[in-house]
Amino acid sequence: MTFQLSDAGGINPHLARKVHRWWREATKKHNVNLEGFHPEAPFDQRIAWALQCGLLIGLIYARFSSKRQHSTEDQIRECVIWAAMHGIYIPPELICVDEAIKGKRVRRDGLERMQRILQSRSASVLLVFKASRLFRQAFKGYQLIQEEVVEAGLRAVSVSQGIDTDDKKSWKVQLQAHGLVDDLLLDAIADHVRAGLTGLFLKGWTTGALGVGYRPKVLPDAPLTNRGLPRTMPEVYPKAAELIRKHAKWHLEGMSLKEGWRRWVAAGGPCDPRSSTGRMSYAAYRRLWSNVRLTGRWEFGRKRNQFSTKLDYVKQVEQPDDEVAMFHCEELRILDDDTFQKLQVWLNGLKTGPRGPRKKKDVH
Repeated sequence: MTFQLSDAGGINPHLARKVHRWWREATKKHNVNLEGFHPEAPFDQRIAWALQCGLLIGLIYARFSSKRQHSTEDQIRECVIWAAMHGIYIPPELICVDEAIKGKRVRRDGLERMQRILQSRSASVLLVFKASRLFRQAFKGYQLIQEEVVEAGLRAVSVSQGIDTDDKKSWKVQLQAHGLVDDLLLDAIADHVRAGLTGLFLKGWTTGALGVGYRPKVLPDAPLTNRGLPRTMPEVYPKAAELIRKHAKWHLEGMSLKEGWRRWVAAGGPCDPRSSTGRMSYAAYRRLWSNVRLTGRWEFGRKRNQFSTKLDYVKQVEQPDDEVAMFHCEELRILDDDTFQKLQVWLNGLKTGPRGPRKKKDVH
């Protein structure tokens, strides 16, 4: 190999051995002569053997974002078998993977590794199980294939969709059509999931992480979740509720936000279960006091994730009231309405206004 590849984004030795086994088994079925092929030989020797036999050199990219999708091993196996049937050798060193990583992200070890291989022209064919494995946004996958594969004189194949850039008259239409269908399907799935979660929410059942002040209460008579776990509903966590009321009183008496946060941490106050540090952060402590759930008013769907293609990150967009499911439960109240409203006035008074450089003064 004329350039060095990082192990990040590559496959492990166990899977590499499987790749060679799958490839040899598939080639034997198609009467390919494997004389002189040694899977343990150095990379350069295997490449030289393949080229001498008239085989193309292939590169595979595989990705999954959740356990409910095809694993990378399944994707790789299907690509390897297809390659063997079509005269392509797949060196394990040229297989790139991203596991449990969303296709919205641009910076991925496996993807960057794949692009480096394409730029080096160490492979002439890029194989993916499905075009959406490259990017969640169909137009980005199309752009990558057009600019980094086709315009570079290379070839790309989506094995499960039957898309091959060697078919110059139809591959663009096929890729765009599949991308449109994938986008519509994902939107439809999101709508169905949101509707199902809204139904659970309106029953008073837990539909996500519970914030500070609450804990899950198991419902023994309710059906299990889709993951086979006990169904729960939120209830007030007495210890946390007492601490919240105490701190609310202190803040309305003039205690600073930073001092309140210090006292909360010193007292071993609970934090959000999603916290990576295991303790309440200053930002989370500040957000706590604007959480309307403390008054017993619970909302579902107030904010919705929206991916910004330009900025390459997910932002939360606030939804209008008619898109939000709500219910009120006095049993889940921690603060009275008057105290909560006074806290909002206090928080608004802490805001320092928009950040940024000051407006330049006119020079007279």
